[in-house]
Amino acid sequence: MAGYRALLAAAVLAVGCGHGVASHAQTYPPEGYAPLLFDPADTKYVFRLNGVPWLCRGDTFCKPIRIDGVADKDLAQAVIEPLGSAGPRYFLAYKQANFEKGKEMVLACSEERCGKLDSTAGDATGLGTFQVKQGDRTASRAAILRRLEARNSRAQLIWCTESDCSELPVTRDAELFLSYMGSGRADGRSAAWLRDKSGAVLSCAQPEDGVSDQLVCEKTRMVLGDFPAAQATAAATPPPPPAPPPAGSDADRNALSAAIDRAITTGDFVNADRLLADATRRYAGNAAWPPLQQKLTKARAERDAQLRQAEARRLIAEARRFAQVGDFAHAEAMLQDADKQVAGFGETAKARAEIAALRTERGQRFRERYQYTAAIDQALAAEQLWEAERLLADYAQRFAQDGEYRARADRLAQMRAAGPYQVRINEARSRIATARQAMDRNDFVEAERQLAIADRAAPGLPETGQARADLSRLRIAAQKQQDDLRLVLGAIDALFQNRQFEEADRAIDDGRRRFGTYGGWGDLQNRSASARRGDPRQANELRGQNVRALELVTAARQSTTQGDFAAADKALNDAQAIRADMPEIAIARAELERAKADRARQDAEVRAVVASIDAALARQQYADADRLIADGRKRYPFFNGWADLSKRVADARRGAPDTAAAPPPQRR
Repeated sequence: MAGYRALLAAAVLAVGCGHGVASHAQTYPPEGYAPLLFDPADTKYVFRLNGVPWLCRGDTFCKPIRIDGVADKDLAQAVIEPLGSAGPRYFLAYKQANFEKGKEMVLACSEERCGKLDSTAGDATGLGTFQVKQGDRTASRAAILRRLEARNSRAQLIWCTESDCSELPVTRDAELFLSYMGSGRADGRSAAWLRDKSGAVLSCAQPEDGVSDQLVCEKTRMVLGDFPAAQATAAATPPPPPAPPPAGSDADRNALSAAIDRAITTGDFVNADRLLADATRRYAGNAAWPPLQQKLTKARAERDAQLRQAEARRLIAEARRFAQVGDFAHAEAMLQDADKQVAGFGETAKARAEIAALRTERGQRFRERYQYTAAIDQALAAEQLWEAERLLADYAQRFAQDGEYRARADRLAQMRAAGPYQVRINEARSRIATARQAMDRNDFVEAERQLAIADRAAPGLPETGQARADLSRLRIAAQKQQDDLRLVLGAIDALFQNRQFEEADRAIDDGRRRFGTYGGWGDLQNRSASARRGDPRQANELRGQNVRALELVTAARQSTTQGDFAAADKALNDAQAIRADMPEIAIARAELERAKADRARQDAEVRAVVASIDAALARQQYADADRLIADGRKRYPFFNGWADLSKRVADARRGAPDTAAAPPPQRR
């Protein structure tokens, strides 16, 4: 409370500086004060004083809020309502006669500057600020209900993060007319209740309170009666009876039916919903609509199942990548996420069994005491301290805590406590923090790069592994959004092919609202304009560019899988030169950076195996050396030194002198 009073006093002082001594004698709170929004997590407070909106931070930092396109003299006459906050951003509803023709607009604000969230007008209501768990940190999200003026007050439920806003599926995939009822706690979760035009009541909450990065709305058992009609005065003239709807021809109905069927077939479910609503309104009771509604419901369910399976497969692929570098804990976490997407999925069970076998093989790699000591010494020499700790734990389980164990454990403790290593730990944590900042703005390439640097500073740091797991989840979510975007772009392309330019423009507007970070909407609008003029050259050129860029991205991913990182880099650079705004390029580049980091971690494991092979040769344990080489060939086929090591073993068996040294692990 003391901090709040200091914030308010600072703002009062700032406003009163030009108004004489009387301003300092105001009551508390001062006249003309109205609170708008308080965010304790980000320490910001927004309120109005004599109609002017202010932002305060800390005990002294207070500034008047400026709104792009709004004159200062208009602020006092405006209607301003809070809509919630998401990290450093906060959102306001603004309405004033001299701004956007008096229509209510949603403002997105950062510090003391506000601007329009988008060009869409409509009454907006904040549903609350929700907490989301991201690894070891907590982020905030704002949920906003907007009733679109251009769509007869059709509802739009918006979920806003620190960097962008997107429409939630509940209103994105269906035409609903909702009004806000209230918010509170229910079943241990924060919830907001909305009323549908039909009277049904929806409860909107996070699937896992304070954790899930989404809001899900479900129908409750409550159904409310219609709003009471306005009372007409005695002198009022009764309204004329509504005009009968124009009778449509069979050709119109058939064309509408074909358009609905085409939208369902192409996966444009939003347009199919809109067309079906229009059809049932214009041609009520027609027998053609129920089968189309059933077809739409089935198609939507099938696509949802396909998307869930696709997300599960991506999670399984991430699990395998974690397992390949020995991070079995996060591999299992990825598989558990896959279970949540598709329960009982056969591919998940198969991957779990293969990863379990891989874990068993890894545990049986070193069987003799000298093999462990050689691998531990190599890990300590390379400052792979967490790997040394794991090997020491395996050693103690197999051979007990003997003198060799204690000597190496003491050496490990001394290395960890040394000043230079602590500096490297601090550097790694700083890099992880930078990576998480990049993750917040969906810059996956920079996040992967920072985590790779953190790994080099302090190899095996658990915090790096956790950040990498969180990044994997974010990248998978981005790929899912990319699939949705690809469907929208495909539907727009089909509309261009059929010369349905009005529908294409509508789809572009919807796509821009849903996928605001995609940079290709301007090109699509130019393509629409040129196609309307009867000039198909630009449309054909853009289509060709997209096809060529996607081919290069596919080639880059194949090169990444094969370990040819130079070829992958070149393919992505070529794709970038063709279509810099293509989101697939950023995802593929992040995958490439991750593959490079994985290879660096595998190189360390190869060095441990080579050290144990050297120890086996020194003790003339040729069978052990052969076994380690065979295991290494299978697990690390990219290493070019297995043939030389096999030759060394063969030469040693024959008693021939062996002067060749095994080459270091080769990176590509």
